[in-house]
This record gives sequence, C-alpha cells and structure tokens, in this order.
Amino acid sequence: MPTINTFVAGDSVRFSVIFSLSGTETDPTTITFRRKDPNKVVRSYVYLTDVEIVRTSAGRYRIDLQLDLPGEWWSRWEGTGIAPGAQELRVRILRSQVIG
Repeated sequence: MPTINTFVAGDSVRFSVIFSLSGTETDPTTITFRRKDPNKVVRSYVYLTDVEIVRTSAGRYRIDLQLDLPGEWWSRWEGTGIAPGAQELRVRILRSQVIG
C-alpha cells in the first residue's frame, strides 16, 4: 500500500517521479499524470500537452497542484515506450481547523 502524505486543504502539493531504464534515468516516450479526488473524479495531465507537468532533468518530472477538497486523493504517474513504468501515491487532505 502506498505511503500516505498529509496536507491541509489549500496546500500546494508537489508530485514527482523518476523513470529509469537499466539504472539510467531515461525519458519515457509518453508521460501521463492522473489524480483522483475524494469524489472519485479523475483528471489527467499529459507531458507536452499540459503545462502543469515539468521536466526537471532526464527521467525526472514533477507537477504542483493545489488540493482544496478534504479527503483522500490518489495520484498515478505512467510512462510508456522507451522507459515504461508506473507509480501511485495516496495523499490525505485535512479540513482547515481555522477557516471553514
């Protein structure tokens, strides 16, 4: 089961991934990031189509998202082609104790 990271509603959360081939960090042919909110709504982002995904170096990518809906969120990175792979992460967003 993936690790749970906890944040407060409204936080900017950074999701990052490293793709590699035989131990060498390598760019996949296509990269997709998906996030599922607590209402089970899935949104997809595709590298070179959606500006939210940033390549930081060979095989390394990140996306920063502001998550404001309390509950459990899931994320999934998918790489295909040259360096295939997948990674999933669960994030818990807590309701603010200061503001409604």
